[in-house]
Amino acid sequence: MTMNITVGTVQKVVQVSDTRVTKLYRNGKKEIADDLAIKPVLLVHPNVRCFMTYCGLAIMGERTTSELMSELLVSTEETSGLYLYLNSFKKRFSEIFYEEVRRNHIDRPLWRTSIQFAGFEYPTGVEHPGTLFYGTITNHETKDGELLEIPNESFELRGKVINTPDYRAKMRGAYIVVDGINTINGRRILNTKIRTFQRSKLFHRTSSLFIASELASIIRDYSNSKESEGLVGATCVGGMLTNDGEIGVYSFDNNGRFIPISPIVVTNNKIIKNAYQNTDGTIKMM
Repeated sequence: MTMNITVGTVQKVVQVSDTRVTKLYRNGKKEIADDLAIKPVLLVHPNVRCFMTYCGLAIMGERTTSELMSELLVSTEETSGLYLYLNSFKKRFSEIFYEEVRRNHIDRPLWRTSIQFAGFEYPTGVEHPGTLFYGTITNHETKDGELLEIPNESFELRGKVINTPDYRAKMRGAYIVVDGINTINGRRILNTKIRTFQRSKLFHRTSSLFIASELASIIRDYSNSKESEGLVGATCVGGMLTNDGEIGVYSFDNNGRFIPISPIVVTNNKIIKNAYQNTDGTIKMM
């Protein structure tokens, strides 16, 4: 199980994920496979900047799910519209996903997987304020956000584009998404904590680094609770995007200290896995 948190307004998006990957065996045994798995992918495109991360199956054949996402983002043909691009990405991801789960005889309840995305589209370039978009690609949730006991045999793309000037003022934080928590009680507890923080003055008046740190702290608390059953890690990788094109990447160890790891970066039709993260949250491409 993965825990992803995305919060945002029409002016900024912050997304944070834990880094634990767990093996689940048919006899019920659980084993940590990797405690520093890089799940988020950062897409940097002239007209789109977006964070994507996943929960669910972590391995697709010989590659991780993040690596597959990166490969598809690079190879998916660009279209004139964001929705068409994401829908094309979804179709290709779905084809590979179901081919792998059937080839490897993975039990259907374990198919439960979703990709959470959020960012800004800049139709005329980053010189002008971008338009917020966010959503999910999922095979195990209804349109109302209810969890399905048995995952579907196809993925659905659900997204929203927000360009109303007063949206932030109306919603006092715009939106909140918690993904990867497969119990109603767990989601309720976390939604309450994050919503309280999101509606506070701190969310709107402090740096994105502070916001990411607070979200990582919520994930660490959940990781240390009985509710997580050891399936959520305490180390987190996250980042920030703004509607004027600013990018920040923030990663924290299990004590909340900064660590120099970053999401996989997809830019200029290239995949960069060893981007160096500076202490101020900026990325230096190596």
